[in-house]
Amino acid sequence: MGNLGAVRMPNGDDEPKLEFDHNVIEHLGIRLYQNKPGNVLAEVVSNAWDADATAVALTLAEPDAASEDRFLSVADNGSGMDMETIKSRYLVVGKPKRAGPKARSPGGRRPMGRKGIGKLAPFGIARTIDLVTVPRSG
Repeated sequence: MGNLGAVRMPNGDDEPKLEFDHNVIEHLGIRLYQNKPGNVLAEVVSNAWDADATAVALTLAEPDAASEDRFLSVADNGSGMDMETIKSRYLVVGKPKRAGPKARSPGGRRPMGRKGIGKLAPFGIARTIDLVTVPRSG
């Protein structure tokens, strides 16, 4: 559970803390985008835009006789992430991308993302997500 804030109690009791259950993630990711693949694709392309990508390739593989597996692959040439960025930003649900209303990406773009929950969109159509990222060097 996450710790979102604290309230001071005048009688000195322990400070109550606003917490959230993992079901919040389910509602924001799985249920919000469930059976809406177009919206999921829009979110992943938006994330590529925010990473200053100039190219995005989407590949959809449907099951065939040789395999029951199906997958969606999203590849872009955006900025990528190092492990510190993954830990401090990507894995923090709800962390806003924008520092302020006039914030720009390193490439000068206005970010499309606002709420820090679009990364949950693929869970609306997938059971498993593999993230492969390579940070741009210098």
